[in-house]
Amino acid sequence: GQHDIDFKTRTVRKLIDDLKEFHADCHARLQDVVSMAAELDRLYIPTRYPNGLPDILPDQAYFERDAERAIGITERLIGRIEPLLGQVSPPLPGDSTEPADAAPADGGP
Repeated sequence: GQHDIDFKTRTVRKLIDDLKEFHADCHARLQDVVSMAAELDRLYIPTRYPNGLPDILPDQAYFERDAERAIGITERLIGRIEPLLGQVSPPLPGDSTEPADAAPADGGP
């Protein structure tokens, strides 16, 4: 399609990077939060999977302060992204660029 965006990504950083393809202004406005997004991304595998860290379980490596920091970063990211949501409407898989009430090209009903 026109935009090859991976809606199945599990990284916040990639979502921000993909934004450049269909809304460069919003992408540019989020560049100062890319490092926060990457920090959250680094937590994904080792906190979710018991074998994500060698020799220890996630509950032995992460503590309440780590969770509080991640929540704070998430809240800041949401605060930056939420105001942009009305400006960005990515094409969804299967979406057509023609309005639903458009007449068929062959002049049919």
